[in-house]
Amino acid sequence: MYDNLYQYIDAHVERVTEADEHTVDMVFFKLKPAGAPQAADLKAHIAKHEGHYGAVDLFDGKEHSYLEIGGWIGDQGYALTLMGLGTALGLWDLLTPINMLGLTPEDPMAQQMAGLGYVSIKANPNRVLH
Repeated sequence: MYDNLYQYIDAHVERVTEADEHTVDMVFFKLKPAGAPQAADLKAHIAKHEGHYGAVDLFDGKEHSYLEIGGWIGDQGYALTLMGLGTALGLWDLLTPINMLGLTPEDPMAQQMAGLGYVSIKANPNRVLH
């Protein structure tokens, strides 16, 4: 139904301003899943995606920043959106200045740190679908 990873992301993510229990705070924006995305489907689209600037294994248990993922997917905005969708689906943990240091999204330090690349994901091998 979806030809590529970009289409899957576009079809299954909604940017929001009001947070609820399904919202993922990406520091720069908030999002939540839309439609009925499935972790296995997202993982399959990730596996089929050919990286723009090298390969990245998002499921290797290592930390990957949106800067690195942006190079792979071809766009930092899509990188952040993919990271948020995967977080919502339980594929990995999201690491941000907000959830790691307890800063608020409005805190200039959170924004500065995020701008420097301190928004990352780390897959948990015990939760990742094979």
